[in-house]
Amino acid sequence: RRRVPWAAMEFLLAAKKRNQRKILLKQWILLLLRMAVLALLALFVAQPLAGDWWGNLGSGTKHIIVLLDDSYSMSDQAEGVAAWDNAKRTVEQIAQAAYRDRNRSLVTIMRFSQASLTEEERTVDFYRQAVGTETLTRVGEFLKAATPTAGAYGPVEALKTAARWCRESSTEGHVVYVISDFRKHDYTDRPELKQALTELDAADAVIRFVRVVDRAHPNLAVTNVRLVRENIAVDVPFDIAVEVKNHAQDEARNVLVRLQTDEAVLPAATIERIPAGETAEVRATIAFSTAGTHTVTASLESDAVAPDNAYYTAINVPKELRVLLVDASPNGESA
Repeated sequence: RRRVPWAAMEFLLAAKKRNQRKILLKQWILLLLRMAVLALLALFVAQPLAGDWWGNLGSGTKHIIVLLDDSYSMSDQAEGVAAWDNAKRTVEQIAQAAYRDRNRSLVTIMRFSQASLTEEERTVDFYRQAVGTETLTRVGEFLKAATPTAGAYGPVEALKTAARWCRESSTEGHVVYVISDFRKHDYTDRPELKQALTELDAADAVIRFVRVVDRAHPNLAVTNVRLVRENIAVDVPFDIAVEVKNHAQDEARNVLVRLQTDEAVLPAATIERIPAGETAEVRATIAFSTAGTHTVTASLESDAVAPDNAYYTAINVPKELRVLLVDASPNGESA
């Protein structure tokens, strides 16, 4: 056998090598672009605190005020990510960024629940603390122990207090962080909120809003369990009304309400529909065979915010009721 050079085949082989190099180069470029997109997405989600987060505050002392929402809604946990954990990580990042800053920084951390108290009752976790290694350690210990409260607190009082602090130390540069899940009912159509923000702006404070949830998750809450009528007695059936509020942005349908009295489980009730942002009620008939204090529990199926899924109330059932009968007829005999 003898090898015979074939010009056409030589051309095809050379073209194949060139195409392979081009394809390999394109694949590397595509891989790098994908890695860059993932890196940018990670930076967007993590929200790293760079030096320019302080704003244009010059080279003087910076007072960093962190207003931390610790309402029960911050226990929001969807897809395994807790809003409260995101909030604590953000506070830690702010403190670390202040520590790395070459200028002198003071840090104040106040929770919404603290701002709702009177001046005499109020305590602040950190007030104008110089940012150093000791402060970083204390902030870490505070965050490790901190938990959301069982109350519902808005941002207005916290913002008003921050504005007053800014006015009292007007020679410093101020950065105010509002870390919250930003529930719609706390930030919509609130003239007092607008006034508080105006006061902060007048004090030349830089305001940063940090949202710790990616979106509003469906949330239903049992807001009240009440007696339909007050006169109740042993072995006398009476009605209770259970009120459920829809905090979500979409209508809720076929909401199952579970009922329990003391240790007895009652048949569940269903609310057909609850419009977004509104409250609906369902009624149930119950009775107690003994006098004294009894408990009634109304609960919902699990959702993103667990603390408001159940409501407990105590009902005092008297042994007997005194009844006054009045006979208005002129011939009525004494009872």
